[in-house]
Amino acid sequence: MLIADKKESFFWKFVEYTFYLFIILFPFVKFNTFLFGGSSTRAVSLILLAIILGIVFGFYLFKKDNSLLIPRSPIFVSILLYFIFLTISGSVGMNFQTSFWSVATRTTGIWYLINLGFVIYVLWVLVRNNRIRQNKIILAVIFSSALFSFMYFLSPEGVNLMFQDYKAEAFTFGNTTFAAMYIFGAFLLSLYYLFQSEKKKWWMYVLPIVIVINPSIINSKIWFGDFSNGFLGQARASSYVVLFSLAFLFIIWLVSKIRDKKVRSVTVYSIFGLSIVAIIISAFSLLSHNGYLRKVYLNQATAVRPLVWEMSEKAIAERSYLGWGTDNFERVFEKNYDNRILQDEYGNEAWLDRAHNVFIDQL
Repeated sequence: MLIADKKESFFWKFVEYTFYLFIILFPFVKFNTFLFGGSSTRAVSLILLAIILGIVFGFYLFKKDNSLLIPRSPIFVSILLYFIFLTISGSVGMNFQTSFWSVATRTTGIWYLINLGFVIYVLWVLVRNNRIRQNKIILAVIFSSALFSFMYFLSPEGVNLMFQDYKAEAFTFGNTTFAAMYIFGAFLLSLYYLFQSEKKKWWMYVLPIVIVINPSIINSKIWFGDFSNGFLGQARASSYVVLFSLAFLFIIWLVSKIRDKKVRSVTVYSIFGLSIVAIIISAFSLLSHNGYLRKVYLNQATAVRPLVWEMSEKAIAERSYLGWGTDNFERVFEKNYDNRILQDEYGNEAWLDRAHNVFIDQL
């Protein structure tokens, strides 16, 4: 942490308003002519922010008595260990340059993670022990995502009332899955802000609704009375996550109403233990060949994914400990290519840059 400044100087004001500007513009910026706009724009935007903050910090650290303090927390240690493991994995993997710089379609390599870590660190320093600034940052995320979600809702991908001439995936975000993840995070922040506010106002109840009506979360056809395709939006996995999160938050709310401290403690620890067991069982069910969750997931996914998972599992078995290095999936995919994916019954998808399974991608 920078310890010599009281965070009211011009430097910290500049950092604060730079974050506000970045957060507000984040869902609306798309670089159509650079790399793969739909998937790489967010990473490129964040790296540009990190460069700006890095230059400012570089000049600031030359000032007398300014110093850095490493945060001490289990979360920081866990993230640091994860980063060290990724670096080692990339060093002994298939191609360290790919692991470090990533590929144009993703831009999620070690270099991106370094920039992400730096931005998170600066944000942590900025809002640490400053509740007012924390709330301002949260509100910036909520209002920006609400505006994006509402415009997305009005677009042709939603109810088609506006922006008919704008042709893109996930409105200005460019990638449905990324947009859904962003909306999910903003939705949770809006609920957090609502429940932690002492004086609740009407708009605090409206904003979570505006955010979650996003077509990537809720099927836009239901607004016209068409329920044939269900309620789930374009990003089905994120839709399920929103539903499970709401159920989990409802359970937490019920537990908070228990007055007896001992009963509440036992209930909390029981729910925590059951949750861990459920996560482990779900992971095995999703990864095992005959798992129930795997069958349910594949019934709603493209037909090529069982083959891709099978190829990935063979690759994992070859390097079980340190893996192939982050972002090297394409090279491993080529090495273990299965010609059956070109058949119509398997979707006829000749190329994939991910296993579309977070567990397998990490392994």
